[in-house]
Amino acid sequence: MADLTPVRGILRRLAGAAPGVLPQSTLQAVLALRSRLSDALPTAGLPRFASVVVVAPHPDDETIVAGGTIALLSDRGATVTVIVVTDGEATLGGLSPQVLGTRRGDEVVAACRQLGVTDVRRLGLPDGNVASHIDDLVGYLRTTMAETTPQLVILPWFGDDHPDHRAVNVGLARALVGMATTPPTEIWGGEAHTPGPITRVVDITEVVDRKRAALAEHATAARAFDTEATLGLSRYRSLVAQRGRGHAEGFVAADTAAWLRWMDQAARGAP
Repeated sequence: MADLTPVRGILRRLAGAAPGVLPQSTLQAVLALRSRLSDALPTAGLPRFASVVVVAPHPDDETIVAGGTIALLSDRGATVTVIVVTDGEATLGGLSPQVLGTRRGDEVVAACRQLGVTDVRRLGLPDGNVASHIDDLVGYLRTTMAETTPQLVILPWFGDDHPDHRAVNVGLARALVGMATTPPTEIWGGEAHTPGPITRVVDITEVVDRKRAALAEHATAARAFDTEATLGLSRYRSLVAQRGRGHAEGFVAADTAAWLRWMDQAARGAP
């Protein structure tokens, strides 16, 4: 195998050039190539996928985790289906669960519209207790994936600090193992509550205003926490793809076989 050390050195020097020395399009190409040849940096870029399924444990997770990536995929012609596992009815006090669920259900549809997605499917499992309804989730995921044949599934990563987010990962793993049809090619776990050991970065600078608009549609969630604060991490993630001069989304991304191994290791408590 050829020694890529000199090439890596050239790319490192180009990536460190002073602002304005390289045209922005050239700089982005340099950064993307550098990430692909590096053993330490996440891979930068968004491959083309024809069909994508996004699994959101709650309304707003689709936008927080991957709003910019969803917008880019939609713009590039991908068929994107968003599964909303719960209605988010346990978000905050002062309103009945029924009212909260209805509001948040309407909000996630509006948010997805901002991102170019109209296929939004609400499963309605109990907010905060998805783990007790794994069988229902597994069956629904298998049915939806058999119908849509996704090449990519996006969800919060399996180490995210919310029990519903972890339960959704367990449900997806079980659904994949028992699928009768061809499984997705890749699984991407995004960051919602907890930053992850990311392996893929997608530059969303050109669509960040649409992500911001989608976040604004989640007005009920914004009563519980500042949804715009989630954009802070995307500014940091842009260091890989834009030297910090834009926005990016990070994912713990792998082919399906590797992702299933990671899930098995996580379940066993392996390092």
